[in-house]
Amino acid sequence: MEFFMEELGKVLKRKDTGLLMLLSLWPILFSAVIRINPSIMNYEGKLSVLGFINLQLFVQSGVLVPLIILIYMSSVSLYQEIEEKQIYLYKDIPREKILKGKYFSVYIVYFLFILLYIAGSAIAYYFLFQGADLATGTFSRGKGEILPLIYDSFQILIGFLFYIHIGFSLSLRFPAGVSIFGTLFLYIFIKTTPSIAWAKHLTPAGFREVMDFGGNSLLYTLIISIAVWLIYNIPMYLANKRYFKRIDFN
Repeated sequence: MEFFMEELGKVLKRKDTGLLMLLSLWPILFSAVIRINPSIMNYEGKLSVLGFINLQLFVQSGVLVPLIILIYMSSVSLYQEIEEKQIYLYKDIPREKILKGKYFSVYIVYFLFILLYIAGSAIAYYFLFQGADLATGTFSRGKGEILPLIYDSFQILIGFLFYIHIGFSLSLRFPAGVSIFGTLFLYIFIKTTPSIAWAKHLTPAGFREVMDFGGNSLLYTLIISIAVWLIYNIPMYLANKRYFKRIDFN
């Protein structure tokens, strides 16, 4: 626990972490611009609070700047420390504990960012966006909207965690440039496979179409999503742990 807190504190003090947290202000800036010029937002219908938060999560996952920052953060924490022999300072700590500490420090930074981002989205909606013609002024547009929006938002979040894990895995082996390029290439591949019949179920994104919100409960859909996510991520973590244990950084 002491090592984990030390690693987390080190990551939180970094300038790239500060930049990531600054990006959580995007929904506020977005709402202010929409109030000034509503015509720039090409959107059919009106947005509730849930719809607005879901839209902002979709935007941040598509812009990819947060992902690039997180991969760079992972690269500095892993590849750079291994190459510069800084990680040798942890020689008395079990390697699995070191890897977990670095894993969770990056993930917690992302979760802090998402919490700030969602809070910023809600604040922006009530204080800025609510006065726009595109706003319903309600939490949701009805019971039929809640389940799909919660599920879509959840899919965005676990999908982003998958890309972070890919970036983390590459950062364990390659410098920042290669890790970022590799992760973005996979991102583009995953975004295109749902339109390819034979390949759509090779990635977590391909399972979106099997969900029937009329007949399934939220719990059921979330269990399936988590199961698919684990199928991809557990083997990746085990491979990373095995690789990290074999690294000679003496």
